[in-house]
Amino acid sequence: MPRKGWNHSLESREKMSRARSGSKHPMWGRKHSPKTIEKMREAKIGSLNPIWKGDEVKEEAIRNRLQRRMPVPKGSDRHHIDGDGRNSDPSNILVLTRREHMIKDGRMEALIKRNEMGRGRKLSPESIEKTRTANLGRKHTPEAIEKMCAIAVKRKRDDKGRFLKRD
Repeated sequence: MPRKGWNHSLESREKMSRARSGSKHPMWGRKHSPKTIEKMREAKIGSLNPIWKGDEVKEEAIRNRLQRRMPVPKGSDRHHIDGDGRNSDPSNILVLTRREHMIKDGRMEALIKRNEMGRGRKLSPESIEKTRTANLGRKHTPEAIEKMCAIAVKRKRDDKGRFLKRD
């Protein structure tokens, strides 16, 4: 160990690295016991974790964590039946298409009203009629939701958790 304020030379660091690499490393061929793994896990829970950010977690971080737990397929939205975006219990979630979700939340009617008043995105009369007569009775079966979620889980994600584009 060098004196305080001093560093080992590059040559010395390489020599020390070689001296403890491969079969010379103290953990070579060994595994931690389940008891030791549990102790290491408990040593870094909550505020003991080096990347702990405190109890003041942003709403967006909570939402992202919940979305990773139950991913939905591309083109679908997650609708919370009770309206609470943090209640991510599977019994509280409906997987709907974007159009169905907008109708269910009342956003589609607001879009149509804005369109009729001459503001916002322009919709064709056919599109407005199709939206008003959309079949809201359609719901995905639990098996279909499970299958879609399994497909979404298998898809590769980037470092921010977003799905990568398909080839």
